[in-house]
Amino acid sequence: WSGDVESSDNPLTFTINSDTEITANFEEDEPQQYNLSVSTVPSEGGSVDPTDGSFDEGTEVDVTANPAEGWKFTEWTGDVESAENPVAVTMNSSKSLTANFERKEYKLAVTTDPSDGGSVDPADGTYKHGEEVTIEATAIEGWEFAGWSGGSSSEENPLTITITSDIKLTANFTQVAQSYSNIMEVSNGSYTEMLAFGMASGATAGFEDNYDEEAPPTPPAGSFYANFRIEDYNLFEDFRPVQDQRTVWELNFGMGESNSITLSWDFSQSEYVGSLTLVDNPDNPSVEIDMSSQSNYKVTDSSIDELFIIQE
Repeated sequence: WSGDVESSDNPLTFTINSDTEITANFEEDEPQQYNLSVSTVPSEGGSVDPTDGSFDEGTEVDVTANPAEGWKFTEWTGDVESAENPVAVTMNSSKSLTANFERKEYKLAVTTDPSDGGSVDPADGTYKHGEEVTIEATAIEGWEFAGWSGGSSSEENPLTITITSDIKLTANFTQVAQSYSNIMEVSNGSYTEMLAFGMASGATAGFEDNYDEEAPPTPPAGSFYANFRIEDYNLFEDFRPVQDQRTVWELNFGMGESNSITLSWDFSQSEYVGSLTLVDNPDNPSVEIDMSSQSNYKVTDSSIDELFIIQE
């Protein structure tokens, strides 16, 4: 109060004993403020904007949850329960909010190529972001692990990967070369020669007494004969070292008195896995016989005195 009476009492009581003038003075009141406090669960799951602060009564505050990499926002709890993001908070009292996060989950799909080459462990699964998974490929007999493709191009086995997205992974297997022996019969109807060829773990690319059997020198023209040729040797049995690369056997023969010869084979008991092809020229063949689907071949052209068996 001001004028004839100065006081801050309200209400004001005073005694009238003369004319009196008083003025009631006002000033704008400070608005009520309320506190906003925010938190995150778990603490590493993300952040909130704005953070703690004070706001005037009635203010509407948009509060946003920002997930960290590999996390996702799930809901608000506390004085506001909502799955909206951002969420609008009206400050009509002090408020406490918690932003809840959870790790993202991703799918791991693992296959084998070919499907019968081996297995993987673990197979398909769901994993949380940042989780480490160790996957091992196991080849079956006659196959070997050749490497991973898809989500990883690695030859490590087992392979440890960190999950940060959906991953498709393929374990690749290849058939391995192994020791084997095949028999071929060469006949002109009157005479027959039995030849053996294949691979042995201790053999070499040349002649070896322990594995190869030497044949007599090539007979005169017009005689019947059949043998393999390697370096300077004629061989009834020709074995090479176990290997995956292309291998060629040179087969020499003479028809003798006959106008034809017949080559016969039966690989049903062989342990060989792969392909064997009978050709007239290893580099530019005009004759190509798949020896796994055919069991004989007849040569009627007397000018032909050699064929080749190719393993690939």
